[in-house]
Amino acid sequence: MELILEKPAFAALAADLLVLGVFQDESPAEVIKQCDPAFPADYLEEVEELCKQENFKAKNKETLSLFTQKKIAARRLIVIGLGKKSKFSASTVRKAVATLARQFASKVAYAHVALQLRFDGDPNLIQ
Repeated sequence: MELILEKPAFAALAADLLVLGVFQDESPAEVIKQCDPAFPADYLEEVEELCKQENFKAKNKETLSLFTQKKIAARRLIVIGLGKKSKFSASTVRKAVATLARQFASKVAYAHVALQLRFDGDPNLIQ
């Protein structure tokens, strides 16, 4: 397994799955805009609308899967809830990744997965 740490534009990541971690009480669209100010506005609106329709609250390990319809480079966007920001830890990230593995690993072989699961400045969260 090869791990690469880089920070290209969010919409330009050519991955099979593009995973975005969102805290409760955050708007996924606002988090995407912070990651990539040039993210396509029409797709951003679709993401926001689908999150509302599906009542996505970003509770811990809650997921929402969206096909990108070639509006961004990734094939699929996965929004995963990280729970309350005040309870965020390295364990939160491990549980989120385990949730993704259970939900998506067995369905189709995804060769390239890009994760944006947050850092928020605490160097103790990098392990």
